Amino acid sequence: MSSQYLDHETASATFIDSGGQFVFSQVTGVSRNPYCGYEHQTLSSRERLEEDSLLAALQWQVPDVGPVPFLKSTDPSSSYFVILNSAAFFKVGSQLEVLVHVQDFQGKPKKYGGDYLQARIHSPKLQAGAVGRVVDYQNGFYKVFFTLLWPGRVKVSISLVHPSEGIRVLQNLQEEKPDRVYFKSLFRSGRISETTECNVCLPGSLPLCNFTDLYTGEPWFCFKPKKLPCSSRINHFKGGYLKGLLTAAENAFFQSDVNIKMPINSSGPDWVTVIPSIIKALVVWLTHLVMSLDVQWEELWMVYLHLTGLGIQPGSGCGFVMYILFREKKDSVNSGAFDGFLEEERNDESVGSG
Repeated sequence: MSSQYLDHETASATFIDSGGQFVFSQVTGVSRNPYCGYEHQTLSSRERLEEDSLLAALQWQVPDVGPVPFLKSTDPSSSYFVILNSAAFFKVGSQLEVLVHVQDFQGKPKKYGGDYLQARIHSPKLQAGAVGRVVDYQNGFYKVFFTLLWPGRVKVSISLVHPSEGIRVLQNLQEEKPDRVYFKSLFRSGRISETTECNVCLPGSLPLCNFTDLYTGEPWFCFKPKKLPCSSRINHFKGGYLKGLLTAAENAFFQSDVNIKMPINSSGPDWVTVIPSIIKALVVWLTHLVMSLDVQWEELWMVYLHLTGLGIQPGSGCGFVMYILFREKKDSVNSGAFDGFLEEERNDESVGSG
């Protein structure tokens, strides 16, 4: 079959014979088969490394288990998370760890992982937020690591995007029906127009228009119009997607307000207080004092004046420090020791920032 060029930069019409082989392919260095032939492109060593890196990043570790009934799948409402050391003082730059334990709809702990969790910390009043790094221990437990980047009250939110059982269904669907989302192109010449289906994978033995990018190698094909050449294509648009591909049991893993993008609640506090480094130094020092000595009200007031005289305002943590002191009503303040401790912490910060 003769080829029909779209233009000088794109590709030609391609035909698949009854034996399932391409009779002609203009793109050099690419070995085609009748279905997703672009997977057999000839890549350079650099391109191969890049491809392997991307595929590795996309790889999702799905547990090797058989079919799982809905009741034994991940239930976000019965799962929970715990902030480790939630009562401790955190300073800007320190790491926060959160332990997540997932359970099924029967309230039983799961013994495998693979769930798609999203984790973030945020302070709505400050309009600040950051994501966490999720580690899957493949036994129903996950640990999330956050870096605390700003001071104030920081809330932790964990949500289940997809249970592992749903991810397995999606992976099977991707492998078995990669063309479930399809596209179309309109071909027109004079008063004649035709619309055909387009995709990266077009099975069958019908003639194709090969629109693969010769520079990047990005594959794209359309079924060739019956009366028009490939060069008559004028546009490209989404055609739709195939429906009814899942069974009733598989659909159960994709229920809104049940197991898709649902929050996982905390079994304890879901927030921590983060204080600037200098304030944490004050808290540590003063807490040590209130645990060891007795303090008079007049001395507490002197401490407050001393703090505010340094420019440390209640909004930045001074009020919290004073709360501890007034609550405990202990500790005799040695202002000289206090000044020395504060100066030492300042020196440590300046060295660290340098």
